[in-house]
Amino acid sequence: LQQVDTPQFIYDNPANLFVAGFIGSPPMNLAEATLSLDAEGTWAHLGDQKLLLDPSNLQNRPGIEAAVRDGHRIVLGIRPEDMEDAEFIGVAHNRTLKTKVDITEALGSEVMVHFGVDTPPVFTDAIRKGEGDEDNLGRLGDVSGSTFVASFNARTRVRPGDLVDVAVDTKHVHFFELASGERL
Repeated sequence: LQQVDTPQFIYDNPANLFVAGFIGSPPMNLAEATLSLDAEGTWAHLGDQKLLLDPSNLQNRPGIEAAVRDGHRIVLGIRPEDMEDAEFIGVAHNRTLKTKVDITEALGSEVMVHFGVDTPPVFTDAIRKGEGDEDNLGRLGDVSGSTFVASFNARTRVRPGDLVDVAVDTKHVHFFELASGERL
Protein backbone atom coordinates (compact mmCIF):
# COMPACT_ATOMS: atom_id res chain seq x y z
CA LEU A 1 0.00 0.00 0.00
CA GLN A 2 1.62 3.23 -1.18
CA GLN A 3 -1.03 5.94 -0.67
CA VAL A 4 -4.63 6.16 0.57
CA ASP A 5 -7.00 8.99 -0.38
CA THR A 6 -9.61 9.86 -2.99
CA PRO A 7 -8.65 8.99 -6.57
CA GLN A 8 -8.53 12.68 -7.57
CA PHE A 9 -6.29 13.64 -4.64
CA ILE A 10 -3.90 10.79 -5.43
CA TYR A 11 -3.88 11.76 -9.12
CA ASP A 12 -3.10 15.39 -8.26
CA ASN A 13 -0.69 14.63 -5.38
CA PRO A 14 1.07 11.29 -5.88
CA ALA A 15 3.19 10.39 -2.85
CA ASN A 16 5.98 8.80 -4.88
CA LEU A 17 7.09 7.66 -8.33
CA PHE A 18 5.25 4.35 -8.11
CA VAL A 19 1.93 6.10 -7.53
CA ALA A 20 2.69 8.79 -10.15
CA GLY A 21 3.39 6.16 -12.79
CA PHE A 22 0.50 3.93 -11.75
CA ILE A 23 -2.46 6.31 -11.75
CA GLY A 24 -3.48 7.96 -15.00
CA SER A 25 -3.69 6.85 -18.60
CA PRO A 26 -1.48 7.59 -20.35
CA PRO A 27 0.84 7.70 -17.35
CA MET A 28 2.73 10.73 -16.11
CA ASN A 29 5.83 11.65 -18.13
CA LEU A 30 8.89 11.25 -15.87
CA ALA A 31 12.40 12.46 -16.61
CA GLU A 32 15.55 13.53 -14.80
CA ALA A 33 15.97 17.28 -14.34
CA THR A 34 17.92 19.81 -12.35
CA LEU A 35 16.58 23.02 -10.83
CA SER A 36 18.21 26.44 -10.79
CA LEU A 37 17.32 29.94 -9.62
CA ASP A 38 17.99 33.31 -11.25
CA ALA A 39 16.39 36.77 -11.36
CA GLU A 40 13.44 35.47 -13.45
CA GLY A 41 12.62 32.62 -11.07
CA THR A 42 13.13 28.88 -10.65
CA TRP A 43 13.93 26.81 -13.73
CA ALA A 44 13.67 23.10 -14.48
CA HIS A 45 16.44 21.96 -16.85
CA LEU A 46 15.58 19.04 -19.10
CA GLY A 47 18.68 18.35 -21.15
CA ASP A 48 19.49 21.50 -23.11
CA GLN A 49 16.03 22.99 -22.56
CA LYS A 50 14.56 24.70 -19.54
CA LEU A 51 11.12 25.63 -18.22
CA LEU A 52 10.31 28.55 -15.95
CA LEU A 53 8.33 27.07 -13.06
CA ASP A 54 5.21 28.71 -11.71
CA PRO A 55 5.96 30.17 -8.25
CA SER A 56 2.66 28.82 -6.87
CA ASN A 57 3.90 25.26 -7.49
CA LEU A 58 7.02 25.86 -5.40
CA GLN A 59 5.46 27.26 -2.23
CA ASN A 60 5.82 25.28 0.99
CA ARG A 61 8.19 22.71 -0.52
CA PRO A 62 11.49 22.77 1.36
CA GLY A 63 12.74 19.79 -0.65
CA ILE A 64 12.63 21.86 -3.82
CA GLU A 65 14.55 24.69 -2.17
CA ALA A 66 17.26 22.21 -1.19
CA ALA A 67 17.37 20.76 -4.73
CA VAL A 68 17.84 24.25 -6.17
CA ARG A 69 20.49 25.16 -3.61
CA ASP A 70 22.43 21.90 -3.91
CA GLY A 71 21.97 21.45 -7.67
CA HIS A 72 21.22 17.73 -7.44
CA ARG A 73 19.13 15.88 -9.99
CA ILE A 74 15.45 15.28 -9.35
CA VAL A 75 12.58 13.66 -11.24
CA LEU A 76 10.21 16.05 -12.97
CA GLY A 77 6.73 14.70 -13.72
CA ILE A 78 4.34 16.19 -16.27
CA ARG A 79 0.89 14.80 -16.97
CA PRO A 80 -0.06 14.56 -20.69
CA GLU A 81 -3.03 16.91 -20.23
CA ASP A 82 -0.72 19.59 -18.80
CA MET A 83 0.91 20.01 -22.22
CA GLU A 84 -0.59 21.52 -25.37
CA ASP A 85 0.37 22.68 -28.84
CA ALA A 86 1.62 26.22 -28.09
CA GLU A 87 -0.14 27.40 -31.24
CA PHE A 88 -3.49 26.95 -29.46
CA ILE A 89 -2.75 28.88 -26.26
CA GLY A 90 -0.96 32.07 -25.35
CA VAL A 91 2.13 31.02 -23.43
CA ALA A 92 5.53 32.57 -22.81
CA HIS A 93 8.43 30.97 -24.70
CA ASN A 94 10.06 30.10 -21.36
CA ARG A 95 7.24 27.64 -20.64
CA THR A 96 7.60 25.61 -23.82
CA LEU A 97 9.66 22.65 -24.99
CA LYS A 98 10.86 22.71 -28.59
CA THR A 99 10.83 19.23 -30.05
CA LYS A 100 10.20 17.02 -33.04
CA VAL A 101 7.00 14.95 -33.19
CA ASP A 102 7.59 11.19 -33.35
CA ILE A 103 4.02 9.85 -33.45
CA THR A 104 0.50 11.27 -33.40
CA GLU A 105 -2.63 9.36 -32.38
CA ALA A 106 -5.88 11.07 -33.38
CA LEU A 107 -8.53 9.98 -30.87
CA GLY A 108 -11.39 12.26 -31.92
CA SER A 109 -11.57 14.52 -28.87
CA GLU A 110 -7.76 14.83 -28.59
CA VAL A 111 -4.52 13.97 -30.32
CA MET A 112 -1.89 12.10 -28.35
CA VAL A 113 1.49 13.43 -29.43
CA HIS A 114 4.69 11.46 -28.71
CA PHE A 115 7.92 13.43 -28.78
CA GLY A 116 11.44 13.31 -27.46
CA VAL A 117 13.16 15.25 -24.70
CA ASP A 118 16.94 15.00 -24.46
CA THR A 119 17.16 13.98 -20.81
CA PRO A 120 17.46 10.58 -19.14
CA PRO A 121 14.16 8.74 -18.65
CA VAL A 122 13.01 7.56 -15.24
CA PHE A 123 11.62 4.07 -14.89
CA THR A 124 8.91 3.22 -12.37
CA ASP A 125 8.61 -0.29 -10.94
CA ALA A 126 5.69 -1.01 -13.30
CA ILE A 127 7.81 -0.15 -16.34
CA ARG A 128 10.78 -2.18 -15.07
CA LYS A 129 8.52 -5.21 -14.67
CA GLY A 130 7.17 -4.80 -18.22
CA GLU A 131 3.73 -3.66 -17.12
CA GLY A 132 4.09 -0.16 -18.58
CA ASP A 133 3.74 1.23 -22.06
CA GLU A 134 6.62 0.01 -24.23
CA ASP A 135 7.23 3.55 -25.54
CA ASN A 136 8.13 4.65 -22.03
CA LEU A 137 11.20 2.41 -22.01
CA GLY A 138 13.19 5.16 -23.71
CA ARG A 139 13.08 7.14 -26.91
CA LEU A 140 11.71 5.54 -30.02
CA GLY A 141 14.24 3.99 -32.36
CA ASP A 142 17.92 4.52 -31.65
CA VAL A 143 17.66 8.05 -30.22
CA SER A 144 18.63 8.51 -26.57
CA GLY A 145 16.51 10.47 -24.10
CA SER A 146 12.93 10.32 -22.90
CA THR A 147 9.70 9.90 -24.80
CA PHE A 148 6.92 12.19 -23.59
CA VAL A 149 3.24 11.92 -24.45
CA ALA A 150 1.07 15.04 -24.57
CA SER A 151 -2.67 15.46 -25.04
CA PHE A 152 -3.16 18.12 -27.73
CA ASN A 153 -6.32 19.82 -28.94
CA ALA A 154 -8.07 17.67 -31.55
CA ARG A 155 -7.61 20.44 -34.12
CA THR A 156 -3.83 20.51 -33.91
CA ARG A 157 -2.09 20.29 -37.26
CA VAL A 158 1.11 18.65 -36.04
CA ARG A 159 2.23 15.52 -37.83
CA PRO A 160 5.13 13.09 -37.34
CA GLY A 161 8.39 14.79 -38.21
CA ASP A 162 7.10 18.32 -37.48
CA LEU A 163 8.95 20.66 -35.17
CA VAL A 164 6.59 21.90 -32.49
CA ASP A 165 6.56 24.13 -29.43
CA VAL A 166 4.90 22.23 -26.59
CA ALA A 167 3.40 24.51 -23.94
CA VAL A 168 3.77 23.16 -20.41
CA ASP A 169 1.45 24.22 -17.58
CA THR A 170 4.15 24.54 -14.94
CA LYS A 171 1.57 25.10 -12.19
CA HIS A 172 0.91 21.37 -12.31
CA VAL A 173 4.33 19.74 -12.70
CA HIS A 174 5.44 17.27 -10.04
CA PHE A 175 8.78 16.85 -8.29
CA PHE A 176 10.28 13.67 -6.85
CA GLU A 177 13.56 12.75 -5.19
CA LEU A 178 15.64 10.79 -7.71
CA ALA A 179 17.17 8.35 -5.21
CA SER A 180 14.11 7.52 -3.08
CA GLY A 181 11.28 8.31 -5.50
CA GLU A 182 9.47 10.27 -2.77
CA ARG A 183 7.57 13.45 -3.58
CA LEU A 184 9.46 16.68 -2.88
